Amino acid sequence: MKQAGMVVLAALMMMGSARAQDATQKQAMGTVTGRVVCADTQRPARFAGVLLYEVPKTVTPHTDPKSVKDALNSFTQSMGKMNYFQAKTDLDGAYSVDDVEPGLYYVFGITAGYVGPLSVVSTVMATGGDLSKPLPGVPTVQVTGGRTTTANVSLERGAAIGGTVVWDDGSPVSGAVVQAQLVKSVDLKQLPVEFKGLIIGSASTGLGGIMAITDDVGRFRISGQAPGDYIVQASIKTTGGISMSKGQLNFVKGILDKPLVVYAPAEMHKDKAETVTVHSGDERTDVVVTVALNSMHKVSGRVTALEDHHGINSGLVTLTDTSDKNLVRTAEVGDDGVFTLSYVPAGTYTLKATTVDDVEPTKDSKGHDSTRNVRSYDDGEVGVIVADHDMSGQDVELKQSAKVRTDDDESGAFMKLLSGGN
Repeated sequence: MKQAGMVVLAALMMMGSARAQDATQKQAMGTVTGRVVCADTQRPARFAGVLLYEVPKTVTPHTDPKSVKDALNSFTQSMGKMNYFQAKTDLDGAYSVDDVEPGLYYVFGITAGYVGPLSVVSTVMATGGDLSKPLPGVPTVQVTGGRTTTANVSLERGAAIGGTVVWDDGSPVSGAVVQAQLVKSVDLKQLPVEFKGLIIGSASTGLGGIMAITDDVGRFRISGQAPGDYIVQASIKTTGGISMSKGQLNFVKGILDKPLVVYAPAEMHKDKAETVTVHSGDERTDVVVTVALNSMHKVSGRVTALEDHHGINSGLVTLTDTSDKNLVRTAEVGDDGVFTLSYVPAGTYTLKATTVDDVEPTKDSKGHDSTRNVRSYDDGEVGVIVADHDMSGQDVELKQSAKVRTDDDESGAFMKLLSGGN
């Protein structure tokens, strides 16, 4: 699992890089100039981000990768279909982008408090719109080689959703990541390939309106929201995510550990969250998210071999609510097969053990400590009902597989887990 996790992390980190342009390209480039203003004040948007994003010629539906190799291939293909260029406005709201490859481009303005490109695209997807058609309210510009074209942008003021996150004893929760999601939510991982570059382009010019982090008294404010119905969620990281041993970083635990997610007003289940409705320019300050730790429990047990009942020393256990696939807890199996899943609310769950192997220590090609699989086991699952107390003794016995799991097999299961599969 550790090797698979490092490969996946490397693939994710690559997404911060823009597609390289061929230095020997002979085609004449164009220039785009214009001005960005705030629609509500008619004043210039100073030092705002400007993103020219080529209008996709086709829109390919998203599919979850089955392995690290598939993820890398998908990434390479998506980067090969993207053309985007960035700039900043000056004190008058003016901008200029040189060396733009000819084509038809969306022109996005990005600044705090105003509706940004990811919000626009998410709204279209959530409302069943067609991304192969022009995005509503977003200007386009046809760039021609050797010429200067003008494209002005008027930014629409978004709504703001704010409030506090508190523990059930009334004390503030600081450092929680708070998001406002459309009721018909869209995971950004589900963006079609041709629009994935918006994540990179938006991140480097300002993600405003995507999330907020609570301050020392638990307050948050998320601005730039498009009109619509939202639910508010607070995510709290409960464990450390990165470790280093003899210079070798291990990110797997950080990737696997699911944060504690609570929905306003005090719900663990997304379908029970209250709806917050906003219109353009609205300012909501009354949303309270209460984290009821007293109603959560632990589920523990042991993963063993069916043949001789020994504890299996590598693998994952995942606890999924049978009525809400968004409520998931995940943990690694310990050296003796023992596992503990924390912060579990009352409910009915499926406890599943996956990518389970007997492993032994070895050295990799560079002499670093590693492990190798010596026996592998079929996945297994049991039902768990959590009531009003901690649950122990939730054991899972597994049958030995006919063959030993390879790194590719393991990375495929890892990718499925990252994409939300169980």
